[in-house]
Amino acid sequence: MKKLLGILLACAMVVPAFAGDIFSNVETYGEIQTIGSLTRAKDADINSRTVSNRVIFGLGMDLVEDVRANVTFLNSNYWGTDANQNGATVNDYFDRIRVAEANVTLSNIFGALELKVGRQFYGDENSTVMYYGPTHYKNVPSTITPALPPVIPTSNIQDSQSLDAAVLSYTSDKFAANIIYGKITETASDYDDDESLLGLDAKYNVSDALALQAYLFDYAYPALNNHLGIWGVKPTYKDDALNLAVEFAKNYTGNKAFASSNKGWMVKADAGIDVAFESMDITPRVSYIHSEKDFQANGNYMPGLLISYGLGQLFRGSGDVRIINGGLDIKFASLEKWNFALDYFGASNDYGTGMEWFGNEFDLMAKYALNEYVELHGALGILTNADETHPYTGQLGMIVRF
Repeated sequence: MKKLLGILLACAMVVPAFAGDIFSNVETYGEIQTIGSLTRAKDADINSRTVSNRVIFGLGMDLVEDVRANVTFLNSNYWGTDANQNGATVNDYFDRIRVAEANVTLSNIFGALELKVGRQFYGDENSTVMYYGPTHYKNVPSTITPALPPVIPTSNIQDSQSLDAAVLSYTSDKFAANIIYGKITETASDYDDDESLLGLDAKYNVSDALALQAYLFDYAYPALNNHLGIWGVKPTYKDDALNLAVEFAKNYTGNKAFASSNKGWMVKADAGIDVAFESMDITPRVSYIHSEKDFQANGNYMPGLLISYGLGQLFRGSGDVRIINGGLDIKFASLEKWNFALDYFGASNDYGTGMEWFGNEFDLMAKYALNEYVELHGALGILTNADETHPYTGQLGMIVRF
């Protein structure tokens, strides 16, 4: 399928007139994200300056009625990593380009279902439990040491994980559900190259404000004769002012899919309220995470600019955590293009030696919408009460969508 989509894309680019006779409703989309950060501390080992750049370009087209193809290319690198001091060659750039998505979507199956087959992104970027796709606002070192299987696969957070998968979806005004079967394209180690994912994710809208979500995902490791699963429930409430959510998730493990044993678990609670004044709008918010017994998941929750360095990709390896986050979003009426966020993070973790205090982090982020396609941001963060190094960081970035 990937070769077929590549041929179709080449035809569309090289022979536009011919492509116009074959394809219809052709759309392109893309994103450029560049983030630079400076992180320092009293300890000389913590003194890094990194700039990451990621370009995403995609093309979607209707092949025939109710059949749509999609191809997404991705190129990411860190400044200064090209071997040639005179600049990268064209071949160097081509070598870095990856096919992040290459899929076909069949719609209107039995009048109600949709089937997406091929390499694709999956999940919600804000999810603590399940996400494969591009990330934003994080400039984390390109090497994160993975843990041994059977833990969830890990990758460079600046890149984008994707799945070779088939996703069957149903959507109505009240109910939405996805059934997924996929092969992991980026694994946690070389111990097992045959990892797969089977899962169900469903959401029911009880009312305009109240929704209930439930999910069940099973990672299979045939070489180890092992399964690692995640199941959970998440009720959410959101009206014009109030935003509440509580999520409970639990692991299981065994030599059979959907087996049951006493494994890790996590609770995450979020609350926020929108308050409007004449001169500004503010949103006070708070969240708390508590995990036990080496809970593992594949979400995209990265707390703070500095704590996220120390904890790595949360729940991708072993360890228990406690994280409290209090924040305030501010939007001034006189600064309509600006958004500001103040955050406090307190964290403790246990990697086998008992629960230890990680530190207090204080962050400030400002976002400026140049227009509807371009956003600039700047952020400052400092970590205190962790040790004597007192690390701090500054970050500048841009996101261009086209």
